Amino acid sequence: MSEEMSKELHIQAQEKLAQFLLRSKLDQRAVQRRQTLLALVNTDVELLLNAPGLAESTEKDLDVFMSRSIPVATKARQSHNTALKYTRWPWWKKLGDEFMEDGVIPDDALNAELGTLFIGGKKSS
Repeated sequence: MSEEMSKELHIQAQEKLAQFLLRSKLDQRAVQRRQTLLALVNTDVELLLNAPGLAESTEKDLDVFMSRSIPVATKARQSHNTALKYTRWPWWKKLGDEFMEDGVIPDDALNAELGTLFIGGKKSS
């Protein structure tokens, strides 16, 4: 293979790598957006399921539906606290987790820690 042909192949490989990295970044943003929207929908559904009837509702109940920050912050705090507790578990409680992806907490650990948590259209306890 000539030096010129080698340089051409190198340039082509760099262009393909740049395309891959750009596509990967766009895919990652799309996944993050979908996860954010799914969390928002799940939070809204959970709020609606736990909302009092119209006869018992107060102005405070109305504020929960008017402000996105309160339920989202509460849900984020719960998830964060669960993640922290999971990382502090002793090694024997996490046996078998070595094959899991980093940063992924099993659903049973989340459910056990939070009591009732809305996941995927049903309430688990």
